[in-house]
Amino acid sequence: MRFLLILLALLMLTGCDSSLEVSDTGEQSLEVSDYGELLENGSVEPVDPSMEKETEQPAGAVVMTTAFPEYPVGTDKITLLFSTDVKSAFITYGEYWDAEVFRDGKWYRIPFKPDETIHDIAYILGEQWEYYNGVASITHELSRLDYEFHPGRYRILKEFGGVMYAAEFEMVEE
Repeated sequence: MRFLLILLALLMLTGCDSSLEVSDTGEQSLEVSDYGELLENGSVEPVDPSMEKETEQPAGAVVMTTAFPEYPVGTDKITLLFSTDVKSAFITYGEYWDAEVFRDGKWYRIPFKPDETIHDIAYILGEQWEYYNGVASITHELSRLDYEFHPGRYRILKEFGGVMYAAEFEMVEE
């Protein structure tokens, strides 16, 4: 039993290497996103089409944007604004979110810092809301990510009711 626990611990440690390579230009080497471009309904197309069968609501049931289309480099928090017209059914979401950067025609995942944790909890859209100028909102801290933000195109990904949505924004020099 002790051997099994030690083996499991070693496997977990080797699988959790959070080091990022840095290219000659100083850019971090990141993994290509599992999601494609933003669709007309605000969701992102999954690479695996079978994901559509697992959804609670049709894509487009939630509208999600950032509070501002542009943020100055050095911004620590991004506020997502969201709404839905679906009143008769529950739409669940959690605290988990992803961030991605657009480079050379592709989206790349930005990793969290190695010591960051996110609670695995489910909320129902319409409950537990915070508000930003009267609109439901969620604020995420970019400082939790293991990435140095530069001017460019970014997006925050968040799942609502089994559908992944993206809200894009630009980082600009002040």
